[in-house]
Amino acid sequence: MSINHATPAAFYAQRPDRNDYYEIALQLPESGFDLFGFGGMKESRGKKNDQPDAYEMAMKKGYHLVKGKSAFMQLERLPGKTIVVNDVIEPEDASVPYVIDQDSTGMKLSGFVRKSISLLDNPHGFFIMVEGGLMDWACHSNDAATTIHEVLDFDAAIGAALDFMKQHPDETLIVVTADHETGGMSLGSALTKYEGDFRLLSHQKVSQVALKDAVHAFRSSCQGNCTLDKFMPVIASKTGLGKEIPLTDFDRVQIQMAFRASIMNQMPFPGKESNYLLYGDEDPLSVTLVKIMSQKAGVGWTTWSHTGVAVPVRALGVNQTAFCGYLQNTDIPRLILESMGLPASN
Repeated sequence: MSINHATPAAFYAQRPDRNDYYEIALQLPESGFDLFGFGGMKESRGKKNDQPDAYEMAMKKGYHLVKGKSAFMQLERLPGKTIVVNDVIEPEDASVPYVIDQDSTGMKLSGFVRKSISLLDNPHGFFIMVEGGLMDWACHSNDAATTIHEVLDFDAAIGAALDFMKQHPDETLIVVTADHETGGMSLGSALTKYEGDFRLLSHQKVSQVALKDAVHAFRSSCQGNCTLDKFMPVIASKTGLGKEIPLTDFDRVQIQMAFRASIMNQMPFPGKESNYLLYGDEDPLSVTLVKIMSQKAGVGWTTWSHTGVAVPVRALGVNQTAFCGYLQNTDIPRLILESMGLPASN
């Protein structure tokens, strides 16, 4: 996620619309927070790319810009108020790549959190908000393998916080929750009945987003001679489908229909709503491939959107019992402030 996306922005900005990315970015340096980072600023020069650069505006107001994993990890202390930007930022969303798409040089959320804790630690204490937002986007695509990689990295980020707590057990509170559930992910699929083999997901090497890029590259290069047989080696290498994972007739029908939709713009139905049921707002072929991976593994999905499923609230440390039971989401910031001995604002 970008650092001016909705969840982080709620901690420092006030705007009538979460999509006011540029205006939100301009409010970032006004917060006076010591450290922002991991993702970049979406629409840093406005929606039309014609406004003064938000990074430069932040630097004029005293923020230091640290670019890349190596420069960040080498810091022994913050050089002042700091914005850290990952080496690789997705151009459209200013987000970092999914863990599944990173190589060994990439900066994961867990590494960023561990280093941030060491830089923020001081005798007066600190507050840090960490968003594992990419698992939400992966669930919007019904991409089980990518979701699992993101959850594991988020778990490792929590582990970094727990390691800090071991050193400061009487003055630390860790709260983990979510704003909503996405996708209706569950264990069980009509296609596998009572069976499931989650190990099959290990054959998927890239995210749905990376698969979409591969589809677009193929469409640009096949020059009118576009056949599914020519693209199948790409599918096999990136997902294992048709190679380590055998395809059924049902699978092949799904893939062929989605191939025509993505490559030839031949959607299965004339109506937009019917096509949405199959593909959501995603590229038809890439999203079909990750859906088939879920079907094979025994993972079910109910929607491309958010659900009303209750999300967990887990707390450990100072005042942890205040977070027990069912809570309204607006109770959580109040309880955190009370745990810190700070007054809750109206």
